[in-house]
Amino acid sequence: MPFRVFYFEGNEAHIVARILINLPMFMTALIDTKNSLVVGQPPGYIYEKLYKIISMFDIEMPLNEPILSVENMSKYILRFWKFVDRNKWIWKEDRVKMVKQYV
Repeated sequence: MPFRVFYFEGNEAHIVARILINLPMFMTALIDTKNSLVVGQPPGYIYEKLYKIISMFDIEMPLNEPILSVENMSKYILRFWKFVDRNKWIWKEDRVKMVKQYV
């Protein structure tokens, strides 16, 4: 299953994101007051029910439903103690270890 992105705009976008993220096929959600983004891998048979739920709310999906390419995805393991220097957060590319790259 490809990863799909659901981007919502509207007054109730945060409500829809909170509903979807509780379903087992969704992995992550970024929620703001008037927009939200949910990433997941919903199977085909659930789309009818999914869109019935979404259509009940005052929201729009301006980007429709983008699909993420697996070729551009990779998994990282962050060791957070390597990103602290003198009690401050730092970011250094050489401290990120790529575990698996999908090609």
